[in-house]
Amino acid sequence: MKERLTARARYVEGNISMSNISPLFQNTDSISFCNIYVDDMDSTSYLYVAGFNFSKIPSNAIVDSYAVKLKYSQSGNTLPTQKLYYHGESSVSGSSIDIPNNGGMTIYTFPCPHPFSEISKPNFSIRLSFKPTNNIPIRAMFFGCEIEVNYHLGGDLKVKQNGEWKDTVPYVKQNGIWVEQGDYSKIFTLGEWIKKGE
Repeated sequence: MKERLTARARYVEGNISMSNISPLFQNTDSISFCNIYVDDMDSTSYLYVAGFNFSKIPSNAIVDSYAVKLKYSQSGNTLPTQKLYYHGESSVSGSSIDIPNNGGMTIYTFPCPHPFSEISKPNFSIRLSFKPTNNIPIRAMFFGCEIEVNYHLGGDLKVKQNGEWKDTVPYVKQNGIWVEQGDYSKIFTLGEWIKKGE
C-alpha cells in the first residue's frame, strides 16, 4: 500500500516574499508553483513546510520504506543545501540535499537514514534556506513536496499455527486480485483459532 502525505502548514523566518502558496501543500504531481523571492542580502531566511498528516497511516501499518520528495527550481546565488528536520530541533539536520543554482524543475529526494518512527511527528518539516550573495536576489519555484510511504498491514491479527499465535495479514479477492483487508471483521469472526493482536 502507498500513501502520499502532503504538508498543511508553513513557517517563515526572515524576509521572504511569496505568491500563490497553494503548491506548498500539493504533492510532486503538481504543475503549478509557488513563487518565492528573497532579496535580503544581509541575512539567511528560512521557509519551513510542515504539518504532514501522519495520521493517514493506519496504526497497524508496518512501514516498508518512505521517501521525502521536493519538486523545485531556483535561480540566483544562495546556500544550495536544503534541510529536512524537525521544526525547532536539529535531530535530523544531517538529512540534506544540494540544489544547484539556475537549475530547471527537478524532483529531489532527500536521503532518509532515520527510521520512519523518528520523522513521523507533528513538528517534522522540510527547511529551505535562502541567502543571496553578490547582490543577486533569489527567485525560486516550489511545485510541491510529499512524504511517500509504502507499507503493509500487520500486527493486528493473529492466527494459531502449531499451537502458537502468529501475526498475519488478511487478504480478500476483489475483481480477481488479492488485496490487503484492513477491516478483517468483514471477513470472519474471531474465535478459537483467530484473535486480534495485542
